[in-house]
Amino acid sequence: MWARFGLPRQIESENGPPFTSQEFQLFLKDNGIEHMFSAPYHPASNSAAENAVRMSKRVIKKALVQVVNIDIALNRFPLVYRNTEHCTTGVSPAKLLQGRSLRTRLDCLKPELGPRVRREQARQARAAGGSRRQFSVGRETAYGTAIIVTRL
Repeated sequence: MWARFGLPRQIESENGPPFTSQEFQLFLKDNGIEHMFSAPYHPASNSAAENAVRMSKRVIKKALVQVVNIDIALNRFPLVYRNTEHCTTGVSPAKLLQGRSLRTRLDCLKPELGPRVRREQARQARAAGGSRRQFSVGRETAYGTAIIVTRL
């Protein structure tokens, strides 16, 4: 993930052996990553993880009420979450991370932009009129060969 999206400024983990090894600490130091520790066996100290668990439980309960496959609901949820504006930043996580919104099934309802752009460009070319130009190499000047433009 870090190879694709870049090195984080800060990570948070528990005090488990994989995260406290000397090799891992050296890796973090060499890459300028600050390491924060949460209290072991105290999930309330990691609010991001707690929120993720809470939202996942909500998705499961909603799927049960709507008689939807739980696996499908859990697989679709992250896409919707990442495309939804966050109340603190006013921007979706996808927009912050990738600079764009992620494509969803709702995007199938919107017309594609490409055909419209080509249609408008053709309309502008027709409306602009003008005349065609022909370029040819002309006489030598002190600065090099002059290009003569003639209108047809």
